[in-house]
Amino acid sequence: MNVNISLSGYLEETTDFLKNILEAINDSTCTGINVIIDSPGGNTNVISPIVELFKLANLCGKEVTTVGLGTIASSAASVFVSGNRRILFPNAEFLIHRARICIKDDEDAGVKELRSLYERTIGATDVVMNNIYAMTKITPEIVEKKLSEYKDWFLTAEGIRQYGITTEDYSVELLKEIFVDDSKDLVKDITNALQDAGFKVVDTSNPEVAEKVECNTSSQVTPPDYSYYRHLESTSYGDYDDECDYEGD
Repeated sequence: MNVNISLSGYLEETTDFLKNILEAINDSTCTGINVIIDSPGGNTNVISPIVELFKLANLCGKEVTTVGLGTIASSAASVFVSGNRRILFPNAEFLIHRARICIKDDEDAGVKELRSLYERTIGATDVVMNNIYAMTKITPEIVEKKLSEYKDWFLTAEGIRQYGITTEDYSVELLKEIFVDDSKDLVKDITNALQDAGFKVVDTSNPEVAEKVECNTSSQVTPPDYSYYRHLESTSYGDYDDECDYEGD
C-alpha cells in the first residue's frame, strides 16, 4: 500500500510533513510513499531534512514518488527531483532561480552587511542547486548560462525531458499505477474481512464451483449462523417484559 503525503504552499514550517514521512517509513503496511507537490518554494533550510528522510525511506525499502501538480519552484524543485520516480501533471510549472534574501526598506546595509547577504545568497543557492545537479542532467554551466539570460528559468516540456527532471512522462495509466491499489488485493482484503466475521465466501469465478452455485456474480456470500442467538427472542431483562426484537437476519 502506498501512502500519499502532500507538500503545498510556501515551504517554511514542515514539521507535520516530516512527521508524516516518518510515520509512513515506520508503517509495516506501507510499501511506497507518494509526495504530491504544489509549491512556489520557500526556506532553503527545509530541503536537507526532507531529502535525508527520502533516503531513509529508500534504505527501509520504500520507494518515494514525487508528483508535481501546479507550481514546482525554487526549494520545491530541489525536493521534487529527490524522488525515485518523478512525474509532472500537464501544464505544471517547473522553475529554477538563484536564492534571494530580502532587505527591509528601513534596514541600513553597509558594505559588510551586503557582503554577508551575498555570501548567504550564494550558500542558499548551492543548497537548492546541488541536489538538482546530483539528480538531473542539469549542470552548473547550464544554470549559469540560463540565469544570465533570465531572472527565472521556466523549463518547458522539452527541457523537462531533456534534462531528466522527470523519470516518466505523464499519463492517466501511470497515475492509476501509482495511486490506485490493485483491485485483486482489495477483493482479497474484503474476502478475508468477511471470513473473519463468520461469513462463507465462495469464488464463483472458478467454473467448477460456479456450476454448483446458482449465482451470476463473481462471488457468493453466505451469512453466518445466528441460530445460537435466537433464544434472546424470549428473554426479558429486569423490569422489562417486552420480548427482544432481534431476529438474527
